[in-house]
Amino acid sequence: VSGMGKQTGIFLSLLSLVSLWKCALSVASCQHTFPDGNTFDLSGLHRPRGQRDWYADDRNGNMYYFNMCDNANDVPEACVMLQKAVQAPVFQVTNRSDCFWLGQLRSMEWELIDDSEPAAGVELYYFDGEQCQGGIARDIRIQLFCDPDAGVGKPLDYYVLEEDCHYSITWPSKYGCPVAS
Repeated sequence: VSGMGKQTGIFLSLLSLVSLWKCALSVASCQHTFPDGNTFDLSGLHRPRGQRDWYADDRNGNMYYFNMCDNANDVPEACVMLQKAVQAPVFQVTNRSDCFWLGQLRSMEWELIDDSEPAAGVELYYFDGEQCQGGIARDIRIQLFCDPDAGVGKPLDYYVLEEDCHYSITWPSKYGCPVAS
């Protein structure tokens, strides 16, 4: 029995290390260096398991729940009720309690807000979301505008835009600024 207890302890230790490694890998992927040498590090905006997701709303009363560089930690209740409990980085819950997932983590792409002025900020795009009518896949961009005085900042309510299944969240933050190399 003592040998079995030792093996169980070793297995649990390895399981803990794998969990920590997966967490670190997720956060590590929240950095990006563009070909011009500008690096952005959004690791400070990543919400680890157990923390509440970021959220914002739009002018129509729709809510958006999301994580940075990872899937949302919690699937909104409206999505669970509609049997849409999928892994996704961003969810929209409409003012009519509809739920849509707006992209997939595997399709995440980094872009500069302005190619000619990298200090303006950075955008994360998530593509291949739930399909709209007409078969168009939803997508979302999270625009992090460089504002060193904003600290972490927060997604701006009423600055969430939707146009033909393409969504945009605006967020002034120090994390939208390139890091010093």
